[in-house]
Amino acid sequence: MKRKWKGLLAVFLAVMLMASCSVAGAVDGEVIGNPDEIEELPLDKTADPRLDEDYRATVTLTMPSYAEPLETDVVFVLDKSTSADVRDAALDMLDALRSQVQETNAIVKVGVVVYNRQANASKNLMDIQKEYDEIKEWMRQKPSGGTNAHAGMLAGKALLDSGAAAPHRKYLIFVSDGITYLFDNNGTASTIVVAQYADNPDFPPKYCLTAEAWDVKYKGKNGNQTTIKEIMRIDDNNTAVAEFLEMIGEKVKSDNGKYDVGAPLNLGSEEEANVIGGSAEYILKANTNLSTEDFSRMRGDDANDHAIATEKSLYLTNEVYKQAVAAGYNCYAYNTYNKTYYQYGDEFMNYLSGGKKVDFSSIQNDLCHLYGAGTVVTDVMGVGTNADKTTNYDFNFLPETVMLQCGKVDADGEMIEGQYATYKVAYRIKNGDGSTTYFFAPDGLVNNDGVYDFELTYYPEGSGKRTEYYTLTFRRKINLGEQLKVIYQVELDGEHREEDPGLYKGLKTNNEATILPKDSEGNQSENPQDFPNPETSYENIGVVKKWAGDNDSAVR
Repeated sequence: MKRKWKGLLAVFLAVMLMASCSVAGAVDGEVIGNPDEIEELPLDKTADPRLDEDYRATVTLTMPSYAEPLETDVVFVLDKSTSADVRDAALDMLDALRSQVQETNAIVKVGVVVYNRQANASKNLMDIQKEYDEIKEWMRQKPSGGTNAHAGMLAGKALLDSGAAAPHRKYLIFVSDGITYLFDNNGTASTIVVAQYADNPDFPPKYCLTAEAWDVKYKGKNGNQTTIKEIMRIDDNNTAVAEFLEMIGEKVKSDNGKYDVGAPLNLGSEEEANVIGGSAEYILKANTNLSTEDFSRMRGDDANDHAIATEKSLYLTNEVYKQAVAAGYNCYAYNTYNKTYYQYGDEFMNYLSGGKKVDFSSIQNDLCHLYGAGTVVTDVMGVGTNADKTTNYDFNFLPETVMLQCGKVDADGEMIEGQYATYKVAYRIKNGDGSTTYFFAPDGLVNNDGVYDFELTYYPEGSGKRTEYYTLTFRRKINLGEQLKVIYQVELDGEHREEDPGLYKGLKTNNEATILPKDSEGNQSENPQDFPNPETSYENIGVVKKWAGDNDSAVR
Protein backbone atom coordinates (compact mmCIF):
# COMPACT_ATOMS: atom_id res chain seq x y z
CA MET A 1 0.00 0.00 0.00
CA LYS A 2 1.42 3.38 -0.98
CA ARG A 3 1.73 5.96 1.77
CA LYS A 4 1.21 9.68 1.25
CA TRP A 5 4.24 10.41 3.42
CA LYS A 6 7.27 8.21 3.07
CA GLY A 7 9.67 10.56 4.86
CA LEU A 8 13.12 11.59 3.80
CA LEU A 9 15.71 8.84 3.69
CA ALA A 10 19.14 8.97 5.28
CA VAL A 11 21.86 9.68 2.77
CA PHE A 12 24.56 7.07 2.25
CA LEU A 13 28.14 7.71 3.25
CA ALA A 14 30.42 9.07 0.55
CA VAL A 15 33.00 8.87 -1.00
CA MET A 16 34.41 5.68 -2.56
CA LEU A 17 37.36 4.69 -4.78
CA MET A 18 37.28 2.39 -7.75
CA ALA A 19 39.27 -0.52 -6.59
CA SER A 20 39.60 -1.54 -10.30
CA CYS A 21 42.45 -0.75 -9.52
CA SER A 22 44.05 -3.14 -7.33
CA VAL A 23 46.20 -0.91 -5.13
CA ALA A 24 49.07 -2.90 -3.75
CA GLY A 25 51.96 -2.04 -1.51
CA ALA A 26 53.34 -3.55 1.61
CA VAL A 27 53.83 -2.06 5.03
CA ASP A 28 54.66 -4.31 7.97
CA GLY A 29 53.63 -7.30 5.90
CA GLU A 30 50.20 -5.88 5.06
CA VAL A 31 48.71 -4.47 1.87
CA ILE A 32 48.41 -0.72 2.38
CA GLY A 33 46.44 2.08 0.81
CA ASN A 34 42.77 2.80 1.41
CA PRO A 35 40.92 2.53 -1.92
CA ASP A 36 37.88 4.25 -0.41
CA GLU A 37 39.75 7.54 0.08
CA ILE A 38 40.69 8.16 -3.54
CA GLU A 39 38.77 10.36 -5.94
CA GLU A 40 35.83 8.52 -7.52
CA LEU A 41 34.87 8.10 -11.16
CA PRO A 42 32.50 10.82 -12.43
CA LEU A 43 28.80 9.92 -12.35
CA ASP A 44 25.79 11.72 -13.75
CA LYS A 45 22.04 11.56 -13.32
CA THR A 46 19.50 13.66 -15.18
CA ALA A 47 15.73 13.97 -15.36
CA ASP A 48 13.32 15.81 -17.65
CA PRO A 49 12.93 19.35 -16.27
CA ARG A 50 9.15 19.13 -16.73
CA LEU A 51 6.73 16.23 -16.26
CA ASP A 52 4.84 15.25 -19.40
CA GLU A 53 1.06 15.16 -19.70
CA ASP A 54 1.04 11.80 -17.92
CA TYR A 55 2.98 13.24 -14.99
CA ARG A 56 6.04 11.27 -16.02
CA ALA A 57 9.73 12.14 -16.29
CA THR A 58 12.54 10.18 -17.93
CA VAL A 59 15.53 9.61 -15.63
CA THR A 60 19.01 8.67 -16.91
CA LEU A 61 21.92 7.40 -14.81
CA THR A 62 25.31 7.53 -16.55
CA MET A 63 28.41 5.66 -15.31
CA PRO A 64 30.97 6.89 -15.71
CA SER A 65 30.16 10.36 -16.98
CA TYR A 66 32.60 11.64 -19.60
CA ALA A 67 31.98 15.35 -19.19
CA GLU A 68 35.75 15.52 -19.64
CA PRO A 69 37.92 12.82 -21.23
CA LEU A 70 38.83 10.12 -18.74
CA GLU A 71 42.62 10.11 -18.40
CA THR A 72 44.90 7.25 -17.37
CA ASP A 73 48.63 7.56 -16.64
CA VAL A 74 50.92 4.52 -16.67
CA VAL A 75 54.61 4.56 -15.70
CA PHE A 76 57.00 1.62 -16.05
CA VAL A 77 60.12 1.48 -13.85
CA LEU A 78 62.38 -1.11 -15.45
CA ASP A 79 65.58 -2.65 -14.11
CA LYS A 80 68.31 -2.46 -16.78
CA SER A 81 68.58 -6.26 -16.57
CA THR A 82 64.91 -6.79 -17.52
CA SER A 83 64.85 -9.43 -20.25
CA ALA A 84 63.66 -8.80 -23.79
CA ASP A 85 60.80 -11.28 -23.24
CA VAL A 86 59.48 -9.31 -20.27
CA ARG A 87 59.77 -6.03 -22.15
CA ASP A 88 57.91 -7.53 -25.12
CA ALA A 89 55.17 -8.78 -22.80
CA ALA A 90 54.80 -5.26 -21.39
CA LEU A 91 54.57 -3.85 -24.92
CA ASP A 92 51.93 -6.44 -25.80
CA MET A 93 49.91 -5.18 -22.84
CA LEU A 94 50.28 -1.58 -24.00
CA ASP A 95 49.30 -2.54 -27.53
CA ALA A 96 46.11 -4.18 -26.23
CA LEU A 97 45.41 -1.09 -24.12
CA ARG A 98 45.95 1.10 -27.16
CA SER A 99 43.39 -0.90 -29.13
CA GLN A 100 40.97 -0.78 -26.21
CA VAL A 101 40.77 3.01 -26.16
CA GLN A 102 41.02 3.61 -29.90
CA GLU A 103 38.11 5.68 -31.24
CA THR A 104 37.03 6.67 -27.74
CA ASN A 105 37.54 9.88 -25.83
CA ALA A 106 39.72 8.14 -23.22
CA ILE A 107 43.30 9.42 -22.93
CA VAL A 108 46.15 7.09 -21.93
CA LYS A 109 49.67 8.41 -21.34
CA VAL A 110 52.76 6.31 -20.66
CA GLY A 111 56.09 7.15 -19.02
CA VAL A 112 59.17 4.93 -18.92
CA VAL A 113 62.12 4.81 -16.51
CA VAL A 114 65.01 2.42 -17.11
CA TYR A 115 67.54 2.49 -14.28
CA ASN A 116 71.14 1.43 -13.96
CA ARG A 117 73.27 3.44 -11.49
CA GLN A 118 70.87 6.31 -12.15
CA ALA A 119 67.38 6.79 -13.53
CA ASN A 120 67.05 7.20 -17.30
CA ALA A 121 63.54 8.62 -17.65
CA SER A 122 61.37 9.90 -20.46
CA LYS A 123 60.99 13.65 -20.11
CA ASN A 124 57.23 13.42 -19.87
CA LEU A 125 54.25 11.14 -20.24
CA MET A 126 53.65 10.10 -23.86
CA ASP A 127 50.26 9.68 -25.53
CA ILE A 128 49.69 6.00 -26.31
CA GLN A 129 47.92 6.84 -29.56
CA LYS A 130 50.20 9.56 -30.90
CA GLU A 131 53.63 8.65 -29.48
CA TYR A 132 53.58 4.86 -29.42
CA ASP A 133 56.87 4.53 -31.35
CA GLU A 134 58.66 6.71 -28.77
CA ILE A 135 57.18 4.57 -25.97
CA LYS A 136 58.54 1.42 -27.62
CA GLU A 137 61.99 2.98 -27.99
CA TRP A 138 62.09 3.83 -24.30
CA MET A 139 60.85 0.38 -23.30
CA ARG A 140 63.75 -1.25 -25.16
CA GLN A 141 66.58 0.83 -23.69
CA LYS A 142 69.22 -1.18 -21.81
CA PRO A 143 71.87 1.01 -20.13
CA SER A 144 74.73 -0.73 -18.34
CA GLY A 145 76.59 -0.29 -15.07
CA GLY A 146 75.28 -0.19 -11.50
CA THR A 147 71.85 -0.90 -10.04
CA ASN A 148 69.86 1.86 -8.34
CA ALA A 149 66.23 0.88 -7.76
CA HIS A 150 65.75 3.87 -5.47
CA ALA A 151 66.58 6.35 -8.25
CA GLY A 152 64.25 4.49 -10.61
CA MET A 153 61.40 4.61 -8.14
CA LEU A 154 61.95 8.32 -7.44
CA ALA A 155 61.82 9.10 -11.18
CA GLY A 156 58.78 6.90 -11.71
CA LYS A 157 56.77 8.56 -8.97
CA ALA A 158 57.80 12.01 -10.22
CA LEU A 159 56.47 11.16 -13.69
CA LEU A 160 53.15 10.04 -12.23
CA ASP A 161 52.98 13.12 -10.03
CA SER A 162 53.26 15.28 -13.16
CA GLY A 163 50.33 13.60 -14.93
CA ALA A 164 46.81 15.00 -15.17
CA ALA A 165 44.94 11.78 -14.37
CA ALA A 166 43.09 11.36 -11.09
CA PRO A 167 45.09 9.39 -8.50
CA HIS A 168 43.01 6.23 -8.91
CA ARG A 169 43.76 6.28 -12.65
CA LYS A 170 47.56 6.36 -12.16
CA TYR A 171 49.55 3.12 -12.41
CA LEU A 172 53.15 2.49 -11.31
CA ILE A 173 54.60 -0.78 -12.62
CA PHE A 174 57.94 -1.69 -11.01
CA VAL A 175 59.73 -4.44 -12.97
CA SER A 176 62.81 -5.77 -11.18
CA ASP A 177 64.61 -8.74 -9.67
CA GLY A 178 64.93 -6.73 -6.44
CA ILE A 179 68.75 -6.70 -6.45
CA THR A 180 70.07 -3.17 -5.84
CA TYR A 181 72.96 -1.48 -4.06
CA LEU A 182 72.96 2.20 -5.09
CA PHE A 183 70.60 4.92 -3.93
CA ASP A 184 69.61 8.56 -4.43
CA ASN A 185 69.23 10.29 -7.79
CA ASN A 186 72.96 10.56 -8.44
CA GLY A 187 73.89 6.99 -7.55
CA THR A 188 75.17 7.72 -4.06
CA ALA A 189 76.13 4.68 -2.00
CA SER A 190 77.25 3.75 1.50
CA THR A 191 80.97 3.43 2.22
CA ILE A 192 80.57 1.16 5.24
CA VAL A 193 82.98 -1.74 5.36
CA VAL A 194 81.89 -4.81 7.33
CA ALA A 195 84.01 -7.23 9.30
CA GLN A 196 85.25 -10.47 7.81
CA TYR A 197 83.92 -13.74 9.15
CA ALA A 198 86.26 -15.39 11.62
CA ASP A 199 85.89 -18.77 9.92
CA ASN A 200 86.70 -17.35 6.49
CA PRO A 201 90.07 -15.52 6.61
CA ASP A 202 90.31 -15.60 2.82
CA PHE A 203 87.27 -13.31 2.56
CA PRO A 204 88.45 -9.98 4.04
CA PRO A 205 86.28 -6.87 4.62
CA LYS A 206 84.49 -5.68 1.51
CA TYR A 207 83.98 -2.11 0.38
CA CYS A 208 80.19 -1.87 0.59
CA LEU A 209 79.54 0.00 -2.61
CA THR A 210 78.85 -3.30 -4.37
CA ALA A 211 76.08 -5.86 -4.00
CA GLU A 212 78.69 -8.40 -2.90
CA ALA A 213 78.84 -6.62 0.46
CA TRP A 214 75.74 -8.67 1.35
CA ASP A 215 77.99 -11.75 1.25
CA VAL A 216 80.52 -10.24 3.60
CA LYS A 217 77.92 -9.25 6.15
CA TYR A 218 75.54 -12.19 5.94
CA LYS A 219 77.03 -15.17 4.14
CA GLY A 220 76.68 -18.36 6.17
CA LYS A 221 79.44 -20.72 7.27
CA ASN A 222 78.62 -23.20 4.50
CA GLY A 223 79.00 -20.49 1.87
CA ASN A 224 75.31 -20.36 1.02
CA GLN A 225 73.50 -17.10 0.44
CA THR A 226 71.72 -15.81 3.53
CA THR A 227 68.07 -14.83 3.07
CA ILE A 228 66.16 -12.14 4.91
CA LYS A 229 64.08 -14.81 6.59
CA GLU A 230 67.28 -16.39 7.92
CA ILE A 231 68.60 -13.04 9.11
CA MET A 232 65.37 -12.25 10.96
CA ARG A 233 64.71 -15.88 11.97
CA ILE A 234 61.11 -15.54 10.79
CA ASP A 235 59.47 -18.07 8.47
CA ASP A 236 56.81 -15.77 7.04
CA ASN A 237 58.27 -13.80 4.11
CA ASN A 238 56.18 -10.63 4.45
CA THR A 239 56.71 -10.38 8.20
CA ALA A 240 60.43 -11.07 7.89
CA VAL A 241 60.95 -8.42 5.21
CA ALA A 242 58.77 -5.88 7.03
CA GLU A 243 60.77 -6.26 10.26
CA PHE A 244 64.05 -6.26 8.33
CA LEU A 245 63.20 -2.97 6.59
CA GLU A 246 62.10 -1.45 9.87
CA MET A 247 65.41 -2.47 11.44
CA ILE A 248 67.39 -1.06 8.50
CA GLY A 249 65.35 2.13 8.64
CA GLU A 250 66.49 2.75 12.20
CA LYS A 251 70.12 2.27 11.14
CA VAL A 252 69.72 4.58 8.14
CA LYS A 253 68.25 7.29 10.37
CA SER A 254 70.98 6.82 12.96
CA ASP A 255 73.78 7.00 10.36
CA ASN A 256 72.16 10.15 8.92
CA GLY A 257 74.20 9.96 5.72
CA LYS A 258 77.55 10.06 7.53
CA TYR A 259 79.00 7.16 5.56
CA ASP A 260 77.63 8.08 2.14
CA VAL A 261 79.90 8.97 -0.78
CA GLY A 262 79.52 9.48 -4.51
CA ALA A 263 79.08 6.76 -7.10
CA PRO A 264 81.98 4.37 -7.90
CA LEU A 265 83.22 6.50 -10.78
CA ASN A 266 83.88 9.31 -8.31
CA LEU A 267 86.23 7.08 -6.33
CA GLY A 268 88.55 6.11 -9.12
CA SER A 269 88.39 3.24 -11.55
CA GLU A 270 85.67 0.57 -11.52
CA GLU A 271 88.29 -1.92 -10.35
CA GLU A 272 89.32 0.30 -7.44
CA ALA A 273 85.72 0.88 -6.44
CA ASN A 274 85.17 -2.85 -6.07
CA VAL A 275 88.49 -3.72 -4.50
CA ILE A 276 88.45 -6.15 -1.58
CA GLY A 277 90.07 -4.84 1.56
CA GLY A 278 90.48 -1.23 0.42
CA SER A 279 92.55 0.92 2.77
CA ALA A 280 91.20 3.59 5.08
CA GLU A 281 93.17 6.22 3.15
CA TYR A 282 91.48 5.23 -0.10
CA ILE A 283 88.01 5.57 1.42
CA LEU A 284 88.86 8.88 3.05
CA LYS A 285 89.71 10.39 -0.32
CA ALA A 286 86.02 10.20 -1.16
CA ASN A 287 84.65 11.49 2.12
CA THR A 288 86.85 13.73 4.26
CA ASN A 289 84.18 13.80 6.97
CA LEU A 290 84.84 10.15 7.77
CA SER A 291 87.75 9.88 10.18
CA THR A 292 90.26 7.04 10.27
CA GLU A 293 88.83 6.14 13.67
CA ASP A 294 85.33 5.93 12.19
CA PHE A 295 86.56 3.76 9.36
CA SER A 296 88.39 1.40 11.69
CA ARG A 297 85.31 1.02 13.84
CA MET A 298 83.23 0.18 10.78
CA ARG A 299 85.55 -2.77 10.20
CA GLY A 300 85.08 -3.97 13.74
CA ASP A 301 82.50 -5.65 15.88
CA ASP A 302 79.89 -2.89 15.63
CA ALA A 303 79.54 -3.12 11.84
CA ASN A 304 76.05 -4.56 12.28
CA ASP A 305 74.95 -1.28 13.86
CA HIS A 306 75.07 0.39 10.44
CA ALA A 307 73.37 -0.06 7.07
CA ILE A 308 75.36 -1.24 4.08
CA ALA A 309 74.54 0.13 0.62
CA THR A 310 72.28 -2.75 -0.40
CA GLU A 311 70.24 -2.44 2.79
CA LYS A 312 69.85 1.31 2.42
CA SER A 313 68.82 0.97 -1.22
CA LEU A 314 66.13 -1.59 -0.33
CA TYR A 315 64.84 0.57 2.50
CA LEU A 316 64.66 3.77 0.43
CA THR A 317 63.09 1.99 -2.56
CA ASN A 318 60.35 0.67 -0.31
CA GLU A 319 59.79 4.14 1.18
CA VAL A 320 59.11 5.67 -2.25
CA TYR A 321 56.86 2.73 -3.19
CA LYS A 322 54.88 3.35 0.00
CA GLN A 323 54.57 7.04 -0.84
CA ALA A 324 53.14 6.17 -4.27
CA VAL A 325 50.57 3.86 -2.69
CA ALA A 326 49.67 6.49 -0.09
CA ALA A 327 49.12 8.99 -2.93
CA GLY A 328 46.39 6.70 -4.24
CA TYR A 329 48.36 5.31 -7.18
CA ASN A 330 47.89 1.70 -8.30
CA CYS A 331 51.27 0.06 -7.69
CA TYR A 332 52.52 -3.29 -8.98
CA ALA A 333 55.77 -5.13 -8.25
CA TYR A 334 56.53 -7.43 -11.18
CA ASN A 335 59.15 -9.92 -9.99
CA THR A 336 61.76 -10.97 -12.58
CA TYR A 337 64.07 -12.74 -10.08
CA ASN A 338 65.48 -15.93 -11.66
CA LYS A 339 68.79 -16.46 -9.85
CA THR A 340 70.17 -18.59 -7.02
CA TYR A 341 72.14 -15.77 -5.37
CA TYR A 342 71.08 -12.57 -3.59
CA GLN A 343 67.73 -14.11 -2.72
CA TYR A 344 66.85 -10.97 -0.77
CA GLY A 345 65.77 -9.61 -4.16
CA ASP A 346 63.12 -12.29 -4.57
CA GLU A 347 61.92 -11.78 -0.99
CA PHE A 348 61.80 -8.01 -1.43
CA MET A 349 59.74 -8.10 -4.65
CA ASN A 350 57.30 -10.62 -3.19
CA TYR A 351 56.89 -8.33 -0.19
CA LEU A 352 56.12 -5.29 -2.38
CA SER A 353 53.48 -7.31 -4.26
CA GLY A 354 51.84 -8.39 -1.01
CA GLY A 355 52.66 -12.02 -1.80
CA LYS A 356 50.64 -11.96 -5.03
CA LYS A 357 51.97 -13.08 -8.37
CA VAL A 358 51.79 -10.08 -10.69
CA ASP A 359 51.64 -10.51 -14.45
CA PHE A 360 50.83 -8.20 -17.32
CA SER A 361 47.48 -9.81 -18.09
CA SER A 362 46.22 -8.98 -14.58
CA ILE A 363 47.63 -5.45 -14.84
CA GLN A 364 45.93 -4.98 -18.21
CA ASN A 365 42.65 -6.11 -16.67
CA ASP A 366 43.01 -3.48 -13.95
CA LEU A 367 44.01 -0.77 -16.42
CA CYS A 368 41.02 -1.37 -18.66
CA HIS A 369 38.60 -2.04 -15.84
CA LEU A 370 36.19 0.58 -14.49
CA TYR A 371 33.47 -1.46 -12.78
CA GLY A 372 33.58 -5.20 -12.08
CA ALA A 373 30.92 -7.90 -11.96
CA GLY A 374 29.10 -7.61 -8.66
CA THR A 375 28.91 -3.81 -8.72
CA VAL A 376 25.52 -2.67 -7.41
CA VAL A 377 23.50 0.49 -8.10
CA THR A 378 20.80 1.35 -5.55
CA ASP A 379 18.19 3.92 -6.56
CA VAL A 380 15.47 5.14 -4.15
CA MET A 381 12.44 6.91 -5.57
CA GLY A 382 11.81 10.55 -4.63
CA VAL A 383 9.35 11.47 -1.90
CA GLY A 384 9.00 14.53 0.32
CA THR A 385 8.20 18.23 0.23
CA ASN A 386 9.73 20.69 -2.22
CA ALA A 387 12.02 23.46 -0.98
CA ASP A 388 9.43 26.26 -1.06
CA LYS A 389 6.89 23.95 0.67
CA THR A 390 4.23 24.46 -2.00
CA THR A 391 3.63 20.75 -2.57
CA ASN A 392 4.30 17.24 -1.40
CA TYR A 393 5.42 14.68 -3.95
CA ASP A 394 5.82 10.91 -4.28
CA PHE A 395 7.30 9.32 -7.43
CA ASN A 396 6.60 5.76 -8.54
CA PHE A 397 9.20 3.69 -10.42
CA LEU A 398 7.96 2.19 -13.72
CA PRO A 399 10.02 -0.99 -14.25
CA GLU A 400 8.44 -1.71 -17.63
CA THR A 401 10.15 1.41 -19.02
CA VAL A 402 13.71 0.42 -18.07
CA MET A 403 16.30 0.24 -20.85
CA LEU A 404 20.08 -0.06 -20.55
CA GLN A 405 22.76 0.99 -23.03
CA CYS A 406 26.37 -0.17 -22.68
CA GLY A 407 29.29 0.31 -25.02
CA LYS A 408 31.87 2.71 -26.38
CA VAL A 409 31.21 6.43 -26.46
CA ASP A 410 32.62 9.24 -28.57
CA ALA A 411 34.21 12.51 -27.45
CA ASP A 412 30.74 13.95 -26.78
CA GLY A 413 29.75 11.03 -24.58
CA GLU A 414 27.38 9.63 -27.21
CA MET A 415 27.17 5.92 -27.92
CA ILE A 416 29.14 4.97 -31.06
CA GLU A 417 26.98 3.29 -33.67
CA GLY A 418 27.68 -0.43 -33.86
CA GLN A 419 29.81 -0.40 -30.69
CA TYR A 420 27.15 -0.56 -28.02
CA ALA A 421 24.27 -2.81 -27.02
CA THR A 422 20.74 -1.93 -25.93
CA TYR A 423 19.57 -4.12 -23.06
CA LYS A 424 15.92 -4.90 -22.46
CA VAL A 425 14.09 -7.26 -20.13
CA ALA A 426 14.45 -10.89 -21.22
CA TYR A 427 12.41 -12.38 -18.38
CA ARG A 428 11.36 -11.72 -14.80
CA ILE A 429 10.65 -13.64 -11.62
CA LYS A 430 8.55 -12.83 -8.57
CA ASN A 431 10.37 -13.18 -5.27
CA GLY A 432 8.94 -14.29 -1.95
CA ASP A 433 9.50 -10.89 -0.32
CA GLY A 434 7.22 -9.09 -2.77
CA SER A 435 10.05 -7.89 -5.02
CA THR A 436 10.47 -8.70 -8.70
CA THR A 437 13.78 -9.42 -10.44
CA TYR A 438 14.23 -8.47 -14.09
CA PHE A 439 17.00 -9.99 -16.23
CA PHE A 440 18.40 -7.90 -19.08
CA ALA A 441 19.91 -9.06 -22.35
CA PRO A 442 20.81 -7.32 -25.63
CA ASP A 443 17.52 -6.53 -27.39
CA GLY A 444 15.72 -8.55 -24.70
CA LEU A 445 16.65 -11.90 -26.22
CA VAL A 446 16.43 -14.85 -23.84
CA ASN A 447 19.77 -16.48 -23.11
CA ASN A 448 19.45 -20.25 -23.10
CA ASP A 449 22.46 -20.48 -20.77
CA GLY A 450 20.58 -18.42 -18.18
CA VAL A 451 23.47 -15.96 -17.85
CA TYR A 452 22.57 -12.28 -18.13
CA ASP A 453 24.74 -9.16 -18.04
CA PHE A 454 22.48 -7.17 -15.71
CA GLU A 455 19.70 -7.90 -13.27
CA LEU A 456 17.36 -5.43 -11.58
CA THR A 457 15.34 -6.16 -8.46
CA TYR A 458 12.41 -3.84 -7.73
CA TYR A 459 11.00 -3.40 -4.22
CA PRO A 460 7.65 -1.58 -4.66
CA GLU A 461 7.00 -1.40 -0.92
CA GLY A 462 10.61 -0.88 0.06
CA SER A 463 12.75 -2.96 2.35
CA GLY A 464 14.26 -2.22 5.73
CA LYS A 465 14.61 1.54 6.16
CA ARG A 466 14.23 2.21 2.44
CA THR A 467 10.93 2.97 0.78
CA GLU A 468 10.31 2.17 -2.90
CA TYR A 469 13.60 1.42 -4.68
CA TYR A 470 15.45 -0.90 -7.03
CA THR A 471 18.94 -2.41 -7.18
CA LEU A 472 20.84 -3.02 -10.42
CA THR A 473 23.59 -5.66 -10.24
CA PHE A 474 26.30 -5.93 -12.89
CA ARG A 475 27.08 -9.46 -14.10
CA ARG A 476 29.73 -8.17 -16.50
CA LYS A 477 32.56 -5.67 -16.19
CA ILE A 478 32.58 -2.17 -17.66
CA ASN A 479 35.90 -1.32 -19.30
CA LEU A 480 37.84 1.81 -20.10
CA GLY A 481 36.18 3.62 -23.00
CA GLU A 482 32.78 2.09 -22.18
CA GLN A 483 29.80 3.72 -20.56
CA LEU A 484 26.62 2.35 -19.01
CA LYS A 485 23.34 4.26 -19.13
CA VAL A 486 20.22 3.25 -17.19
CA ILE A 487 17.11 4.91 -18.60
CA TYR A 488 13.65 4.67 -17.05
CA GLN A 489 10.57 6.70 -16.18
CA VAL A 490 9.07 7.79 -12.89
CA GLU A 491 5.46 8.88 -12.41
CA LEU A 492 4.07 11.31 -9.86
CA ASP A 493 1.69 9.43 -7.59
CA GLY A 494 -1.97 10.38 -8.15
CA GLU A 495 -2.52 11.37 -4.53
CA HIS A 496 0.16 14.05 -4.88
CA ARG A 497 -1.01 15.85 -8.03
CA GLU A 498 -1.99 19.40 -7.14
CA GLU A 499 -5.31 20.67 -8.45
CA ASP A 500 -4.67 24.34 -7.69
CA PRO A 501 -3.18 26.37 -10.56
CA GLY A 502 0.54 27.13 -10.22
CA LEU A 503 4.09 26.05 -11.00
CA TYR A 504 5.26 23.25 -8.72
CA LYS A 505 9.02 22.92 -8.91
CA GLY A 506 11.87 21.40 -6.92
CA LEU A 507 10.49 17.83 -6.97
CA LYS A 508 13.36 15.34 -6.57
CA THR A 509 12.85 12.30 -8.77
CA ASN A 510 15.00 10.28 -6.36
CA ASN A 511 15.89 10.65 -2.71
CA GLU A 512 19.21 8.94 -3.28
CA ALA A 513 21.12 6.90 -5.82
CA THR A 514 24.47 5.24 -5.20
CA ILE A 515 26.92 2.84 -6.80
CA LEU A 516 28.91 0.32 -4.78
CA PRO A 517 31.67 -0.98 -7.08
CA LYS A 518 33.69 -4.15 -7.11
CA ASP A 519 37.16 -4.16 -8.62
CA SER A 520 38.57 -6.56 -11.20
CA GLU A 521 39.54 -9.04 -8.48
CA GLY A 522 36.10 -9.02 -6.85
CA ASN A 523 37.00 -6.76 -3.92
CA GLN A 524 33.97 -4.81 -2.74
CA SER A 525 34.27 -1.14 -1.84
CA GLU A 526 32.84 -0.43 1.61
CA ASN A 527 31.46 3.02 0.81
CA PRO A 528 29.06 3.85 -2.01
CA GLN A 529 29.53 6.75 -4.41
CA ASP A 530 26.60 9.13 -4.82
CA PHE A 531 24.84 10.13 -8.02
CA PRO A 532 23.39 13.65 -8.17
CA ASN A 533 19.66 13.92 -7.39
CA PRO A 534 17.92 15.77 -10.24
CA GLU A 535 14.76 17.82 -9.80
CA THR A 536 11.73 18.20 -12.04
CA SER A 537 8.58 20.35 -12.09
CA TYR A 538 5.08 20.62 -13.48
CA GLU A 539 2.56 23.41 -14.04
CA ASN A 540 -1.20 23.42 -13.55
CA ILE A 541 -2.72 26.29 -15.52
CA GLY A 542 -6.34 25.59 -14.64
CA VAL A 543 -7.16 22.71 -16.97
CA VAL A 544 -7.00 20.19 -14.18
CA LYS A 545 -5.95 16.65 -14.79
CA LYS A 546 -7.35 14.35 -12.12
CA TRP A 547 -6.41 10.85 -11.12
CA ALA A 548 -8.75 8.37 -12.78
CA GLY A 549 -7.39 5.00 -11.75
CA ASP A 550 -4.63 2.67 -12.83
CA ASN A 551 -5.07 3.38 -16.54
CA ASP A 552 -3.97 6.98 -15.84
CA SER A 553 -6.63 8.38 -18.16
CA ALA A 554 -7.56 12.05 -17.88
CA VAL A 555 -10.87 13.73 -17.22
CA ARG A 556 -11.00 17.32 -18.44
